[in-house]
Amino acid sequence: MTWKWEELTAPDFAAAVEKTRGVCIIPCGVIEKHGAHLPLGTDSINGTALAVAAAELEPAVVFPFYYFGMIQTAKPQPGTISYSTRLLLDILEESCAEAARNGLHKVVLLDSHGGNQHLLGLFMRMLQEKPRDFTAYLITLGAAGVGQPEVVRDLMTTAYDHHGGEIETSFTLHNRPDLVRMELTAECSGADQKRLAHLGPVVTSVDWYARFPEHYAGDATRASKEKGATYAERLARRVAALLKAIKEDRVTPGILEEFHAKTRH
Repeated sequence: MTWKWEELTAPDFAAAVEKTRGVCIIPCGVIEKHGAHLPLGTDSINGTALAVAAAELEPAVVFPFYYFGMIQTAKPQPGTISYSTRLLLDILEESCAEAARNGLHKVVLLDSHGGNQHLLGLFMRMLQEKPRDFTAYLITLGAAGVGQPEVVRDLMTTAYDHHGGEIETSFTLHNRPDLVRMELTAECSGADQKRLAHLGPVVTSVDWYARFPEHYAGDATRASKEKGATYAERLARRVAALLKAIKEDRVTPGILEEFHAKTRH
């Protein structure tokens, strides 16, 4: 049985709601450049593939291909799709609400795009404004989430690896090898240009663009499909374990109910 929302028939969808105990995953990606060698939809493609792999281990309905992410910083790059922050928040809230209307009252946001950390962090806090018909959970793939350093340490051969680099390219080679142009991995530099180093800890609105104007951070020349397969398996197991914990969670919904009750003075 597929766990992909759009591939289910209506009767199968109703059955999936029961089998997953009302858990839905939204892989939150984006459409942006990842160097010259990776597809624009890398984050959404990989996020969806991971969600499906995790759902096969711990059943959950996987929301349709989702690319409504925060990516204003990539607007100078060809092919970027960038929506306003207000619209992104509205789409996400209504997507969660639609999942709940269909019986999926636990919505897991699987962040597969680093730039979404700001958007999704704001969204999670925004949910405190009023009661919703769903409980949201956030899982990130970065170093602070399921993609912790020990997951990739033995796979990496490059000193620095981030956006479009060795591991992300390997992951994409595993999921969609037909879309990866390995012959272009050295076409542009993935080195940190440090153009704003003189400002120290000061934050500007163009930090990322200043450091990586080609939207490539790392060295993908050493990527391989084999590394990607190992990485994918490790991530899927970690996400599946979190899905199981979320599925069994009764504490968070109770705390939310308590929180909103106490806001009515």
